[in-house]
Amino acid sequence: MGIILATVLTGFGLVVYQLERRETFSEIDGALAQRLEEVNKAASPMGGGPGPGPGPGGRGKPKKHRRGGPDPDHAEEGRRLPPRFHEHEHDFEDPRAAPSRGDRPDWPDRRRRTLGPVDESLFEEEDGYYFIFYSARKRDVLGKAGVVPEALPCPTPPEDSLSHFRTYARTHRQAYRFNGIGECALVGKPISEELERLDRFAWMLGGGGAGVLLLGLGSGWWLTSHTIRPIKDISTAAQRISTGDLSERIPLGREGNELNELATVLNETFEKLDHSFAKQKQFTGDASHELRTPLAVMISEAQTALSRDRSKEDYKETIAVCLETAQQMSSLTDSLLDLTRLDSGKNTLHCEPLNLAELGQASCERLRPLVEDRGCTLHVEVSDALVEGDASRLTQVITNLISNAWRYSAPGGTIVLRTGTSQAKAFLEVEDTGEGIAEEDLPHLFERFFRADRARSQPAGRTGLGLAICKAIIESHGGTFAVTSTVGEGSTFRFELALASVAKA
Repeated sequence: MGIILATVLTGFGLVVYQLERRETFSEIDGALAQRLEEVNKAASPMGGGPGPGPGPGGRGKPKKHRRGGPDPDHAEEGRRLPPRFHEHEHDFEDPRAAPSRGDRPDWPDRRRRTLGPVDESLFEEEDGYYFIFYSARKRDVLGKAGVVPEALPCPTPPEDSLSHFRTYARTHRQAYRFNGIGECALVGKPISEELERLDRFAWMLGGGGAGVLLLGLGSGWWLTSHTIRPIKDISTAAQRISTGDLSERIPLGREGNELNELATVLNETFEKLDHSFAKQKQFTGDASHELRTPLAVMISEAQTALSRDRSKEDYKETIAVCLETAQQMSSLTDSLLDLTRLDSGKNTLHCEPLNLAELGQASCERLRPLVEDRGCTLHVEVSDALVEGDASRLTQVITNLISNAWRYSAPGGTIVLRTGTSQAKAFLEVEDTGEGIAEEDLPHLFERFFRADRARSQPAGRTGLGLAICKAIIESHGGTFAVTSTVGEGSTFRFELALASVAKA
């Protein structure tokens, strides 16, 4: 990124510098061209007028004078010849003293030139402008003004007669032009101040570019560090979690940041994983504990029977105890496998339209003898509650709820099963008048192997998995399971499912 930024700034600086340099030299060249035009206007062939002369550079033969008329090179009357301008001392020489054409075979190159009046304000020493006028052949200086550099050479004649520009000795800018007979007019100006100004401008651009580069790199570093830091925190936390520390959490940054939202989602995921692994660990420990007891009973009975010879009745009693214990283990194993299938989602539900009222009545009729043997009364208050569900699984839930109700109800208690609909939901609830459940036990009631009263439930052969299985079955149907209880008054277990019409929609 830094290389790209440096390249962009360098390219931008070069473009700006070149534009400024071009503008500066354009202004200088414009002033030089104006002054060169003034010098060229002031230069004219001897005798006035820009007419062509004979020989090279002329466009035809010299115009013949009439016989008996005055020679144009020696005429003394009819017109006054202008003086010639020598150097800047303004030394004038009368051109009438010049030799005749017959005595000057190099006439075109040594032809006398005159410079008319030139606006000398254009070449004041304070401004630094100067001009010099060279002859055609020997490049003698025919005239000059201003502070001309010493031994200034005449430019090489170009192929055209247009104005040309050059930089001389890196400190002078000059404009020159050759006329039709090879004479050269050159106008120049020192450009040391302009070059110094351009150098300062270049340094200013370089310094500004360096400042922008440093600012960009600093800002980029700050932004990158603040952007990467949360990612690094996430990576570090993930590494610690991968080693088994599920309690690790990602530190959160300021709200509204996308990475902060990601960290929040990951923390929630880690929280669920931690809770899930904690439950799994607890479940494994509880299952091991539940299996240890019946196994210990079976081993003890077998060792006792084998310690010495027993009667037939003693062996039968030992075998009966082992059979009962094995049946408890089988029931526990079935419950564990059932929960495993429900947790993994591999338990396939055979859903069909059914009525909770019919399922409730059938379960009550089947369990009524057990309830009456307990000395309790079972009432059924049902109305239609149509749902889509697995009949066998829902019957398992209803049977478990009624069984828990009569087991934890004192003789003379009442059990009521109700069904109906409420707010587009079908519900079934089982209410008892038992001893109730302590408030501190309610949050743990659906945990696996949890018993609110271990002393009473253990002899009855309960494993503490019944309510956990019931809740898992209802949740697999997309329903909810809840319980309300008051100590000394009784408990009410209730589950709700979507109505059949809503479930189909």
